[in-house]
Amino acid sequence: MCKASNEPGGPKRCSADMRARAQESHDRVAALEQREREIGELLDARRTYGSEAAFRAALNTRIREIARTTGVDSAEVARRFALQQFVSRLFDRDPESWLVTGGTALQYRTAEARATADLDLAATRGVEDLTAALTAAARRRAGEHGEFVVTVSPGSGPGAFTGKITYLLNGSRFSVAKLDVAAGRQFPFEPDTLVPDPVVAIDDVRPMSAVRTYSVSSHVADKVAAMYELHGSSGESPSTRSHDLADIVILSRCARVDAEELRAAVRGQEQRRGLVVPTPLSLPSEQWRRSYPARVAQAGLPAELRDADAALVEADRFVGAVLDGRVQAGTWDPDRRSWNPL
Repeated sequence: MCKASNEPGGPKRCSADMRARAQESHDRVAALEQREREIGELLDARRTYGSEAAFRAALNTRIREIARTTGVDSAEVARRFALQQFVSRLFDRDPESWLVTGGTALQYRTAEARATADLDLAATRGVEDLTAALTAAARRRAGEHGEFVVTVSPGSGPGAFTGKITYLLNGSRFSVAKLDVAAGRQFPFEPDTLVPDPVVAIDDVRPMSAVRTYSVSSHVADKVAAMYELHGSSGESPSTRSHDLADIVILSRCARVDAEELRAAVRGQEQRRGLVVPTPLSLPSEQWRRSYPARVAQAGLPAELRDADAALVEADRFVGAVLDGRVQAGTWDPDRRSWNPL
C-alpha cells in the first residue's frame, strides 16, 4: 500500500495511484471515442442517399436545375457547392485558425458576386504543415458524403502557398478548385462572421458552419489598392484586373462599413504596397473600358453598372468620398448607396 505523502518515507507521488489515474483517463477517452463512433454510424445509417453514387446523381440533378433557372454554368455551381462543403468542414473543426478572403468571401456576402475558380484563405495561426492541417480539418463528417484531396505547395512570395482542392464522390472527381493560402498576414480589423446560404439544398449535408471572413473595410481596401498597384519588370505596368472595380461596386451594394475604418484600411494598404490611391478614383488604363464588361458578365450587377465609367462613379461615391474628405465620418448604407453622417 502506498504511504501518504505526510508519513515518514511517504513519496510525493504514489506510482500506483498515478497509474490508476492514467488508466481512468485512458478509459474515459476510449469510451468517448467509442460513443463518437456509434453516433457516426447512426448518422450514416440515417442518410437519405444510401450510397455516394445515389447522392452524386441527386446532386447533379439539383445542380442542373439551378443552372437552368439562374443562368449560372453548372460547373460553376458544382464548384461553389464543393468549396462550400470544404469551408464548412474546415470551420466546423477549426474555426479560429482561418479566414476566408477574396472572391469566395464576396460570394458568401451576396449573390451578385462574380464566379471564382479558387478559394482564398488566410491562416491566422501558425500552421506548420498546411496540407496535413487542411486535409484533417476537411475530412468527411458523419452523415455526409464525399472526401477532399488537398495539395499545397509554396507560392511566389513569403507566406504564400498555392494548391488544389479535389472533391471526390463515389471514388471519382466531382469538382476541382484552386487554393491560395496566405500565412502570417496581419488583419488590423476584427473579422466578420457569416453563415452563407447553401449553394444547393439537398439532404445529407450538414447546416453551413459560421465562417470568418476579413472585414468589409479590409476587403474594400484590398480591392482598391489592387486597382492601382503597378506590375511588370519595370514596375510601370498598370493592373489589368478590371474585376476589382466590379467587386468594389458589389461590396457597396451589400455591406455596411464605417467611414473612418475604411479610410484607415485604405491608408494601411497604401503604406504596405507603396502606392497612393488617386482621388477622385480613376481607371488605371483605357484597357479597363474594354475588358470590364466581359469581366462582370457573370456577376449579378444591374445593366447600368456593367459599364466601367458608371461603375467608377459608384465606387468613387463609396470610397473616393472617404479618402478626399467629402465624407469625414459616418456609415455606408448599401440600400440607399450613400453615406449616413454621424
